[in-house]
Amino acid sequence: MLWGMGIDGCIYLLDMLHDKITAPELRRYGEMFYLKHNHNRYGGPFRGFCIEDKSSGIGLIQEFEEKKFKVYGIPRNTDKIERSMNVGPEIRAGKVFLNAAIPNVEVILSETESFPHGVHDDAFDCLMNGIEVAFVYPEILNRTVYVS
Repeated sequence: MLWGMGIDGCIYLLDMLHDKITAPELRRYGEMFYLKHNHNRYGGPFRGFCIEDKSSGIGLIQEFEEKKFKVYGIPRNTDKIERSMNVGPEIRAGKVFLNAAIPNVEVILSETESFPHGVHDDAFDCLMNGIEVAFVYPEILNRTVYVS
């Protein structure tokens, strides 16, 4: 997902890629998404990739660092239930906006509604990452435009 921070202090979903992909494809898709957005297309600087610093994310972070990509690890030291409680206030305050024109954006709503009992939660997890980076742990990325 690509999130942008507006001058109003809200975050906006600018783009997302949602697909079932293998680990080798993850690297290729991630690189294509990064290169697609590594510029000022949305009126603000591209700050880089934020990737969960766990499981397959660790290798992806290392590989992208070798390519000199702007990449930031998001530490994971709490479970998804606690994380959802941390981001809930920002959602309830109306600080998170989804763009209905983005393909597959409805997946975020579906997974959010079924959390924590849904079959899938990858899109909801990325939503939480975006909110955390913007509002809960802004020191990760200076609260501007980023990819999660």
